[in-house]
Amino acid sequence: MKSTLKTTLMRLMSARSFGYKETRYAKLFGRVPHVGAEAWFHEIFKSPSREALLSVDRKFRGGLPSSFKTFLQSVNGLILFSDTLAVFGIPVSYARRGDDAYQPYSLLDVNQELPANASDTTILIGRYSYDGSNLCMGDGPRVWRCSSKSIRPLYEWPSLENMIESEIDRLSCLFDATGHQIGKDSQLVPKKTARGRV
Repeated sequence: MKSTLKTTLMRLMSARSFGYKETRYAKLFGRVPHVGAEAWFHEIFKSPSREALLSVDRKFRGGLPSSFKTFLQSVNGLILFSDTLAVFGIPVSYARRGDDAYQPYSLLDVNQELPANASDTTILIGRYSYDGSNLCMGDGPRVWRCSSKSIRPLYEWPSLENMIESEIDRLSCLFDATGHQIGKDSQLVPKKTARGRV
């Protein structure tokens, strides 16, 4: 997955044409002042230490899904398309100002309270800001989108790799070359099919 993920994320780097900054913990692509004075179009976080990843892995019953653990070994979370889509990670700092303030959303924090119908193996790995819906994984490779109140699938992907690649493709069509949204707000989340599956 590591080489495929790297190839997929390379497609985000076109945003470098309107700004780039590298901090201790993140690579920031594309300034978007129309979103906020310190906002970036894409935030890609550098891989956490082995110790940090092992510590988080132990806190989940059965551990993290293997494909998500592999993902975190390469990238410590993502915040993409001006926070339209986020994949959670392991914050290294809780600074509120300066370069260290650019951190992923905390995987541990968001999994403190799960929907009532979540199983013991359900893990929230990301979310969409438009409607607060979550991205989930269980004990298999699939990823699904669900509401904030239920883990019932609204949309599914066969794997984490497929989700990241297809969502980058889909969302890229909703923003112009300077990070301005050109699609409708309702298009910012994938639409469910008749069966709630891809």
